[in-house]
Amino acid sequence: MKTKTLLRTCIATIAIGSVLFASSCKKPNDGPKPTPKKPKVVEIAYKVSSDTKDLKLTSLIVANTKGKDSVLNNPKLPLEAKMKAVQPKKGAEFYVKLKADKPAKLNFELMIDGKSVNKQTLEIKDAAKDEIKYNHKLAK
Repeated sequence: MKTKTLLRTCIATIAIGSVLFASSCKKPNDGPKPTPKKPKVVEIAYKVSSDTKDLKLTSLIVANTKGKDSVLNNPKLPLEAKMKAVQPKKGAEFYVKLKADKPAKLNFELMIDGKSVNKQTLEIKDAAKDEIKYNHKLAK
């Protein structure tokens, strides 16, 4: 009788142990996979102005965030060029190149999502030769 009880206890222990072992080997359920985040889209604006009267821009080139330049035809001052783009990384470079018909001081401002990132005043001394390049690199 003691042998039957001992045998039943051993069989029950082995059965419970094998069930626990088998259940611990299952792959854990990680749940649903996280969806990848979409890159943040921001508005980039270049503002150009001047106090010089009757100043005409002969050419204006704006850096595009996709690595291409955008040429604006018949630009008039004051000017605001806006574009939507993916949030620029630190160290990204922005620039505006322009030529004018006479000497002048020009005010430049770069804005990202309505916040001023940089302001600068540059001067054209010789309109026949000078091309102004406003340049700004985001801090790293």
